[in-house]
Amino acid sequence: MATFLNTMIERAKSDKKTIVLPEGNDDRVLEAARKIVDAGIADVIVVGNPAAIAEKGHNLEGVTVIDNMGDPLRKELAEGLFELRKAKGMTPEEADSLMDDVMYFGTMLLKTGRADGLVGGACHATK
Repeated sequence: MATFLNTMIERAKSDKKTIVLPEGNDDRVLEAARKIVDAGIADVIVVGNPAAIAEKGHNLEGVTVIDNMGDPLRKELAEGLFELRKAKGMTPEEADSLMDDVMYFGTMLLKTGRADGLVGGACHATK
């Protein structure tokens, strides 16, 4: 098992990707972000309130933290979601409101090519 895991880690390091961890309010997620960056496995984007995350006291040097509530990127991501879902009846206001949800925000980071993968489910149910 360790050999398989080591092989996967080495492959990830050799073709470094960017991973979104949308549940930045969870200590386990912040600890994982630190470990991933320290090991050189991937670049990491954590979604959440930077001040609230800083209060938790984790060293996130080298981790990108994006505030889904206040980052200027929010507007662009909401517009992208609207374009994807307007044929299904979504309004621009609904798309903007969905950016309040870190999972939607993180998914749109992935959809727009700002990340290569997303890992969620620590705090939110996945289906």
